[in-house]
Amino acid sequence: GAGGSPADPQLLHSADEEANQKADRELMWAERARYYGAQAVLGGQRIAAGAGAGVLGAVVASPLYLVKTRMQVSSPVNPSVGAQRNYSGMRSALREVYKEGGVRELWRGSRAASLRVAGGSSAQLGSYDWCKSTLQYNTGFSGAPLHLLASLYSGVFVVLVMNPFDVVSTRIYNQPIVDGRGTLYEGVADCFRKTVRTEGMRGLYKGVIAHWLRVGPHTCLTFVFLEQLRSFWEKLI
Repeated sequence: GAGGSPADPQLLHSADEEANQKADRELMWAERARYYGAQAVLGGQRIAAGAGAGVLGAVVASPLYLVKTRMQVSSPVNPSVGAQRNYSGMRSALREVYKEGGVRELWRGSRAASLRVAGGSSAQLGSYDWCKSTLQYNTGFSGAPLHLLASLYSGVFVVLVMNPFDVVSTRIYNQPIVDGRGTLYEGVADCFRKTVRTEGMRGLYKGVIAHWLRVGPHTCLTFVFLEQLRSFWEKLI
């Protein structure tokens, strides 16, 4: 007729349902964008905090890490395991290192150690909360299972970032010293370059499984206790 045929109710219902579904999808993606945007900001802050704390800790503890590395490779039975110093103890080792080159010698390798710990700490703090939030958001996990799984994933990130610096810092700490200079490597960049040139990228990941077996449980315990402290603090306030 002149007024036109009436619209099909089923078509109208289908169009309304499609519009509602589209609106729901747009809302869901907007919520996810806000969520991951907020996580990116928090992750950047955690990475910066972890790197700063890692550098500070590495610089302060570098003389002890130097002595620890040299004492661990010392072997009167098998001297081929590394440069031999044969320190009688920690105090003796610190005195001998100081005699070799003064205060500066105590911080030999501290740059590599700073990069090592800065990378590890930033990866640990940056990845744990991100893994936890992502797992919780997508799987609904909570409590101890969530914390355990997130910390295991975090341990993988830590080892992947940290292991190359671990290899380099260990080699710099343990290289023979003649006239106050290392005989094998001139510094961090030189050690990276020579390691990759002679052994390939795999050389930077030597000991990665053993490293993860050490860091994995450490990371799990660290964050399980951290979550307990968080819960305790939230109850207090």
